[in-house]
Amino acid sequence: MPPIPRCCFVAALLLAPALPIRAAEHLEAFGYRWRLPVATDWKLETLDGLPTLRLLVPRPSTQPRRPTQYALAETPDYLELTVEAEVRKEPFTARNRRTSLILVYAWRDENHFNYAHLSVDTGKQAPHHNGIFHVYGGDRVRISSEDGPPALTGEYWHKVRLVYDGATGRVDVWVDGVTSPSLRAVDLSLGAGKFGLGSFFDLGDFRHLRIRGRSTQSSMYPSYRSATITGRVPGSFRNSPISCVPRIPLPVNPSPIWSFGPAAFSANPPSTKL
Repeated sequence: MPPIPRCCFVAALLLAPALPIRAAEHLEAFGYRWRLPVATDWKLETLDGLPTLRLLVPRPSTQPRRPTQYALAETPDYLELTVEAEVRKEPFTARNRRTSLILVYAWRDENHFNYAHLSVDTGKQAPHHNGIFHVYGGDRVRISSEDGPPALTGEYWHKVRLVYDGATGRVDVWVDGVTSPSLRAVDLSLGAGKFGLGSFFDLGDFRHLRIRGRSTQSSMYPSYRSATITGRVPGSFRNSPISCVPRIPLPVNPSPIWSFGPAAFSANPPSTKL
């Protein structure tokens, strides 16, 4: 059999039908459009007369070890964010697991975001549970204290509130009106970003969700400039410049990513006049 001319292979490639490209999967809930990893893993149902977003399929991620199973709200990138919702974890009897849920914030892309992990465990029982975590290209890293009670203490609806200020990097989370050192942290590496909800390994339900935020295009900070503040910052960050928004107070006692103590900044910081 004579060899097939090279031109025939080229022609076949040009005439072959293009492979379909999978479009992003979405769902409408709570007045927002949500981007989903796999749409069939989620379902919007009416439970007890209320619209409820349900995560029905767990998809743990181990390489790198960070969450991927979360719905991402298609909003502007918020520099300032407040989220309120009711959440309910997977019952223990469903798979005999000690379960948890997550709230994603400051999301820039799938490799750069932070999240609050709400668990039946304490941070001391399981260091990768019940705290604030940071993703920056690799495995997630804890950036909050391990001190504090478990966030999800029962198989009922918990009221949660997350407040994030990208100008200072501060995030605080309350569950049923209670917060703790494990649910607050500071991270200045991400700034503005989007919000998401889901779980690392488990199932869960979400309802009564409300998102309020101000984007980087907001007029809230009309006179933003870079200012240099010299303070008593421990370690390699000593006397380093910090870019901040004037007139936005730095937190008095932020929790680590860099473990600033109560005296991290002097009582009378230098002027930040423009």
